Amino acid sequence: MAFSSYPHAAISPVIAGAVNAVSSAAKEPCIQQTLYTSSSIAIASAKLKYEFTISTDHWNSEIVAKAWALAPYNNGPPLFVYGASKSQAEQVIWQFVCEEKPSLIINAVLPNLKLGTLMSQKQNATTGTPVRNIYDKGDVSVADFFPP
Repeated sequence: MAFSSYPHAAISPVIAGAVNAVSSAAKEPCIQQTLYTSSSIAIASAKLKYEFTISTDHWNSEIVAKAWALAPYNNGPPLFVYGASKSQAEQVIWQFVCEEKPSLIINAVLPNLKLGTLMSQKQNATTGTPVRNIYDKGDVSVADFFPP
């Protein structure tokens, strides 16, 4: 997913991709398990100095509302749109599981940060890239990603 400020351009394709992935996997008899890499922002935004509980039915409705409040033309922090895409895509996956009851096992992981070697140097698609850019290039443009 490219980080975008436009919810219509970013969220809908992420949801469609998630549904396509799990429904296609469910149709393939040789696939027994699949894993969806979500994000911790799908269930909660960081709230410093606040204690709160997260459960299996907890979703980050706050960030979803913020992302869609920007639609259709306003430009806002990409973090809202990214978080909403992860939250809504994962909700659709679990809705699929409840309704379709596939025989394969579907799991999700919700990391806060993913670091590591990029699988393709053509796609700048890891949360570790901004950290590397700060260190290697002094590029602090990642700050633009976050709301003020």
